[in-house]
Amino acid sequence: MSFTENDRKFQSSFGNSFPGDARPTFSQAIAWALATEFGDVPSAKKIVARLSHSSERAVRNWFEGKNGPNGDSLISLIACSDVVLSTILILAGRKHLSISVNLAELRHHLAKTIEAIDTLEVTADHQELSKEN
Repeated sequence: MSFTENDRKFQSSFGNSFPGDARPTFSQAIAWALATEFGDVPSAKKIVARLSHSSERAVRNWFEGKNGPNGDSLISLIACSDVVLSTILILAGRKHLSISVNLAELRHHLAKTIEAIDTLEVTADHQELSKEN
C-alpha cells in the first residue's frame, strides 16, 4: 500500500476532545494564551518563533489553534509567558497553582508602581526646593 502525497496534510477535525466536554482543546487553549500574551499581529508570530526556537509556520499554526507546540517549544513558551504557564496549569487541573503565578505578577507590578510613586515624590520634593531657592 502506498501513501498519497496528501497524507501529511490531512488533519482530523474530530476526536480532539471528549464528547460533551466544554473545555477547550490543548491547541485552542495555547492559541488563546499566545493571542492574550503576544497579541494577534504578524510581528507577534515572529517574536514567538524566536523565543521558542520554532519555525514561523509552526507558530502560525499555534496561533490559529490548528496544532500545539511540542514539549521543548512549550517549555520555552512557559519560560517567557505567565499566561501560557497559567493556561497549562489550568488545563492540568492545577488552577490553585496558577493563582501563585498571578500573585507573582501582581507583586512585580506593585513594586514597579511603588517605584514610580517614589520617583514622583523625589521629583516633587526637588521642584519645591528649587522654588524656595
